[in-house]
Amino acid sequence: MRKMLPGFGVVGTPNSVRAYVPLLRSYGFKVVALWGRTKEDAAKVAAELNIPFHSSNVDEVLLNKDVDIVAVTCAPHMQAPIAVKALGIGKHVICGAPAGPNQVDSLRMVNAARYYPRLMSLTIYGLRFLPAIDKMRQLIVDGYVGDISICEVKVHFEKIKRDQFDWMCDGTMGGGLLNEIGSDIIDVIGYLTGQKATKAHGMLKTYTKQTEKIKGIREITSDDFCTFQIELDQGSCVTATINGHIAGPFQQEIMVIGNKGRLTVKGADLYGQKNDQSKEELLHFDPINFKEEERHGVSEKTRTFIPTPYLKGIIKFIEAVKDAFDKEEERQSYCTDPILNATDPTMRNKIFLACAIVLGVCVSWAVCCDEGVCVSIVSKCLLIKSCDCDMTSLKNCTCCKDCQLCLSKLYTECCSCVGLCPKPDPDDDLQDGSTIEDLHDPIPELFNVLTEQEDIEKRWTTFILPVHFDVLAHKSNHGILDLSKDKRQEVTKDTYGADLNCTVAFMSQCYSLRKCKESCKSMGAARYRWFHEQGCCQCIGDTCISYGLNSPKCLQCPPQEDEAENQLEEVNKLIENTVDEEEDLDEEFDEDEDELDEEEEEEEEDRGINELKSVG
Repeated sequence: MRKMLPGFGVVGTPNSVRAYVPLLRSYGFKVVALWGRTKEDAAKVAAELNIPFHSSNVDEVLLNKDVDIVAVTCAPHMQAPIAVKALGIGKHVICGAPAGPNQVDSLRMVNAARYYPRLMSLTIYGLRFLPAIDKMRQLIVDGYVGDISICEVKVHFEKIKRDQFDWMCDGTMGGGLLNEIGSDIIDVIGYLTGQKATKAHGMLKTYTKQTEKIKGIREITSDDFCTFQIELDQGSCVTATINGHIAGPFQQEIMVIGNKGRLTVKGADLYGQKNDQSKEELLHFDPINFKEEERHGVSEKTRTFIPTPYLKGIIKFIEAVKDAFDKEEERQSYCTDPILNATDPTMRNKIFLACAIVLGVCVSWAVCCDEGVCVSIVSKCLLIKSCDCDMTSLKNCTCCKDCQLCLSKLYTECCSCVGLCPKPDPDDDLQDGSTIEDLHDPIPELFNVLTEQEDIEKRWTTFILPVHFDVLAHKSNHGILDLSKDKRQEVTKDTYGADLNCTVAFMSQCYSLRKCKESCKSMGAARYRWFHEQGCCQCIGDTCISYGLNSPKCLQCPPQEDEAENQLEEVNKLIENTVDEEEDLDEEFDEDEDELDEEEEEEEEDRGINELKSVG
């Protein structure tokens, strides 16, 4: 048995830290350092939790000689650089879920973890270690449900209102139910089924935008309701709903249905029912053991912000980490057996899936060629020449039927890969369309003051055009959705005098329809126009006869193609580097093993010579 467990350095001061620190100490870990965003935050939490060292400089925590493991519990958008730096200086890393707010950040962390394979690098997915989930997975492997067809998840609770505005209120910084709970759900579905996602679709909504303590110019943008659907690579489908507007205790159900029966985890208990049974049976009962939780430092307050299933899983997770270090004598080394649940080889794919949904990247069901989905089936069909069609005459396609049969269920997604599908119409009204609406009680004087000079902060760009140009440029029947309740009378270029000008302001950033309306109303505009494809918002003054300019002119919306291409190149490079580095590491390990074998042979030869000499 080891004499001392490694020391922890905690990065971040969220509410969950008040649960993690007592749990770590209850298993024998020392928490020796704490980082906070400000000196005040760090000092307050360190004093509350009796942590000897605190700082607002993250390097002082990472370089602390007593810190062997870094627990990264800060905002998701800050996790990647801290985790990568910690691994780079030889520290083990345990990171809160989700691992970064986007795919690029997650890839950096995965890349660093692959590069330092001897260091522990885990994401805190507590549900993996929940005994009911572990039992459920074993029963699925044993064939209890048969072939999996449907996974259904429901999470109902009342989201706690924040006392102050922080990253959990901001969707772009990683706040919201999809990040907080959805990432765990996505991970555990992959863990239970062993399948990868091929398609995903989701919807996020924010219904509570302001509270008694968060109001004025502040507005909550993190989602408090989300639902998503996923299709898995073996034909199974997943549907999940996370609702933060239902008063009462936290309720969570994870159901896996197959052709032989179903398994359901309700809270921390497991139920099952075979198709030939008339009712459910209790397969695993896991009641709350208050005395045990108190021994681990869990307070009543802790239970209010960490639901019971997740709390039980986190306790088991920390226990597994403790066992991993206990099985080795050296302070920095650990055994992988106790933490296999957190390090299975499909973790990387789940991180990618979680990031894709968090970013709202929904895989299209049918528009263009999706190489990730189609490469296998298209290669097969081209190899057997089922889709080697002559498309010079569309009316006389000699192999269209054979190709359609070969592509089978993936025909809609993959037909464009072989040239069978017509190209998308670039003049589609959905792409060129816009939404318009008159605003009640405009304030022309305010709008004129805000737009008469260039905005120093570049929040909007002003355009001034003659009224007659405004009338002639307006096409009233092309892709425009008019939300105005009271339709205005048709006007002509003679309605107003020729001396008047029309003033419009294009917001620089991409806006949602609601935010466009609210922003234009706050400027005193008479109406607004929101362009569907770009998300570009145009606020229109009261002297304009119609609805401003027909083309979007927002400075930073949509983002420049160069930026998107650079980000894609960065992702591709990270993936390539990861693969190359894994190959290099394998070669290094092989060389090390060969050197060790040679050294052992030499030692054996020397030992034999010495024995002969002693005998002589």
